[in-house]
Amino acid sequence: MGLLSYGLKFVIFKENRLVRGEGLFLWQALTPLQVLLFSLPWILAALFLLLPRKSDYWYILYGMLGNTIVVLLFIFIGVAARTLAAQEYPFARTSVGAGSWMFILAAYIIITSTVKKIEGRKAWKIAVVLSSVVLLALLVSGGALDEISVLKEFFSRKDRFLNEMYRHLLLAGMSVFFAIAIGIPFGMIAFKKKLLGHPIFVFVNGVQTIPSL
Repeated sequence: MGLLSYGLKFVIFKENRLVRGEGLFLWQALTPLQVLLFSLPWILAALFLLLPRKSDYWYILYGMLGNTIVVLLFIFIGVAARTLAAQEYPFARTSVGAGSWMFILAAYIIITSTVKKIEGRKAWKIAVVLSSVVLLALLVSGGALDEISVLKEFFSRKDRFLNEMYRHLLLAGMSVFFAIAIGIPFGMIAFKKKLLGHPIFVFVNGVQTIPSL
């Protein structure tokens, strides 16, 4: 999957937020040296698989390699966004392309599959799962990813973003609250009163299906 991602567009570049974007491959958005640096973890990932003996430490290293791929990916997306914006396009927008999403998915397959193999080392499991998230949070707070379109839009419309996020959380929270408030009593009644179980399930299935139709 990681290798196939090289054949997809790495980023989508727009001269401004209104025009249609142009997809750029990895080698079009980055310099040859940057492409090589990004490719090194993938080469190491392939070489790691050739090792005959796989201990807990092997899985920890392999999981950290997956995290390295994720962090490097966003660093180079940020680099590409800054480079493209600097080319006389002050209103440019650079967003994540299909290839980058595939890179992320492939990297997280590495991370999740290795975490399952690490036995009895909870601290290392947590480190493997969270290290890329923590590093990405540091990159965002440090401004390294400010030129990526979603963050650029966020900073230019911060108040609107926060208001909409609050509204979204409120709506989602209310939905979950009412689902729990209604669902748990219905579930208990259906469990204790077998005669009411069937009509309750018919009602619940109708409530779940009709809005979708």
